[in-house]
Amino acid sequence: MYTGAGVVQARPGREAIEAQLARILAGNEFRRSERRRALLRWTVNRALDGNEDPIKEYEIGLAVFGKPKSWDPRLDPIVRVEFSRMRQKLREYYAGQGAADPILIEFPFRGYLPVFHAREAAAEQAAGEPAPATTEPSLWRSRGTIALALVLALLSGAGIFLASSRLRTAPPLPTVAVLPFKDLTPRGQSQYLSNGISEELTDLLAMAPDLRVIARTSAFHFQGKNTDVREIGRELGAGWVIEGSILSEGDRIRVLVELDRTADGARLWKSRYERAAKDLPGIEEEITQAVAGVLQVPLPPRREVAFDPGLDARDEFLKGVDAESKADPASLDLAEAHYQNALRLAPRYALAHVRLGSVYLARSGRTGPSQKAALEKARQELDAAVSLDPKLSGANAGLALANYLLTWDWPSAEAGFRRALALGSSSAAHQTYAWALMTRGRFAESERHYQEAIERDPLDCLLRYNLATLYSREGRAAAARGELESCLAREPDWFLGRMALGYFELFDNRPDQGLKDLRQARLMAPGSPALDAGFAIADAELGRRGEALARLRRMESEADTRNYVRYQLAIAWAYLKDRDRLFYWLGQSVDLHEQQALNMRIDPVLEPYQQDARMISLERRTGLLP
Repeated sequence: MYTGAGVVQARPGREAIEAQLARILAGNEFRRSERRRALLRWTVNRALDGNEDPIKEYEIGLAVFGKPKSWDPRLDPIVRVEFSRMRQKLREYYAGQGAADPILIEFPFRGYLPVFHAREAAAEQAAGEPAPATTEPSLWRSRGTIALALVLALLSGAGIFLASSRLRTAPPLPTVAVLPFKDLTPRGQSQYLSNGISEELTDLLAMAPDLRVIARTSAFHFQGKNTDVREIGRELGAGWVIEGSILSEGDRIRVLVELDRTADGARLWKSRYERAAKDLPGIEEEITQAVAGVLQVPLPPRREVAFDPGLDARDEFLKGVDAESKADPASLDLAEAHYQNALRLAPRYALAHVRLGSVYLARSGRTGPSQKAALEKARQELDAAVSLDPKLSGANAGLALANYLLTWDWPSAEAGFRRALALGSSSAAHQTYAWALMTRGRFAESERHYQEAIERDPLDCLLRYNLATLYSREGRAAAARGELESCLAREPDWFLGRMALGYFELFDNRPDQGLKDLRQARLMAPGSPALDAGFAIADAELGRRGEALARLRRMESEADTRNYVRYQLAIAWAYLKDRDRLFYWLGQSVDLHEQQALNMRIDPVLEPYQQDARMISLERRTGLLP
């Protein structure tokens, strides 16, 4: 945020502005980025030369980035992406090194024309003279960087997804959380069944357009804990919670369920069901209808699902859901086996196809050469699910992602994401779409969807990791660290978060701290290949080029046996400024359809290489450029 003295309205002279521009360009925020320097220098000089007509993206593309006359800014977001980064770096400069500078250079939101202010002396402020009214700078001072960033993100996305999001001035949606049901079966033999009931109720309620439902990831944070519902409501931002228990005896099942208000802990509704186990889907439907009635929210017309997978197939499905939620490799293997069993028993079981596809998607992001094979399997399963039941939101979102990663067809993928959100505004659908938007350089829209996801899943650390990645791509290093550190405070042994924090520190030119975090991550997962590129980058940043080269050569020789993500190798070579090795591995990443390759257009590490003909060719292959 901006700090220090206020501003006055008189415009400073040209020499003063040019001196201020030189100070900014010499600062840490701009010194390492020639593209950012060129953008700031060109816009300031254009204004100083007396041209104060509104600046078009097309003009900037040709003048600053060397685009041809055929360039279409609607298809290539480079100007919007780079201006977003430049504005952020300018804010960081004035919050730190430039806090006492006499001239303020700023770019009003949604404008590319700079504004210049001479700052008042701090002494006048101290003497009690009120600061003149300002616009954007005062907002940054009074509300903070992140708060304003969220407002801007919402404004920039207004009108794009009116069916799936609401203006923040509208009354807040009622929010409910389905807590994990207790298993009262002796020796806990039906824990998977009680967890499955909670998850399926969450999915059913999420279909209500006027109800926000907390995702399983956050709701299950309270499993096995005797936490007061009022505290749960505060942590989840939920006004109501559903809790209950099951007792399974042979082919019979008993379900107890209640709805509590978190403001005062009052019980609003309670019911008991004793039925044949095969009638569990009907019980869940009745609970959903009852809760919606108490909360006075309409549900979409009841869907008549003719297909019944049968008790055994559904049992296998719920065991798979329970295993998949643990998310580690062994649990994903177990989940895959259960889903395949369910499909052998009931080949037309759409939900089993969806979850099997989600297992393959989860695996695809963790490997190098086998990513494409996992994505092909995911697309096959998700396509089958949509064919069997076109109205499954999760299936449509997953299929849109798989198609995007495999075909790079953005218009088709975006239509799929929109369709998924129209069918059910879930955390997963918002998060998936947010990631895809980020790869297109549509940062404000991406952040808006991440925030929509967080409202439904506030305790999900993987979601926070993805949001931190967005902030890192925008150059908002402090915000990226904040997202990860908040989760690490709750989960100190969170490997992914500690590793990502190490990488983000490296990208923010803090190699000593980055190396410390990477070493902590190595203690959590000693054999993880995902750390090796980070250690090579740290060596390079700390001036140990020989060690970095030796590590990278070893990684290259073991690329297949250790399943390295090729994109990580490319990024490491970028730090050593070896263009040939960088583009060799980046080409490999594209050949293998690694999802990380879609970051090449927005990754700050690759910014110096954006004008290389090889980069342009790869970006065209992946549909990032027309």
